[in-house]
Amino acid sequence: MTVTPGTTAKTADSGPGTPVLVSVNVGMPRDVPWQGKTVHTGVWKHPVDGPVMARRLNLDGDGQGDLQGHGGE
Repeated sequence: MTVTPGTTAKTADSGPGTPVLVSVNVGMPRDVPWQGKTVHTGVWKHPVDGPVMARRLNLDGDGQGDLQGHGGE
């Protein structure tokens, strides 16, 4: 099945209320100024085209800035 970015895809057996994956979004953390400090955050994500490898701790191309509060082991 081919899905155009920004659209949804359903199989023939999808019924009402069936969850549909619309987009996979990834992004790497970066340092940004916030309230007079510099914070390391991965809040900005962007949609990817095609398959993305899901690994033990993350998706390829994705990261979290604060591994104490989000993600990691």
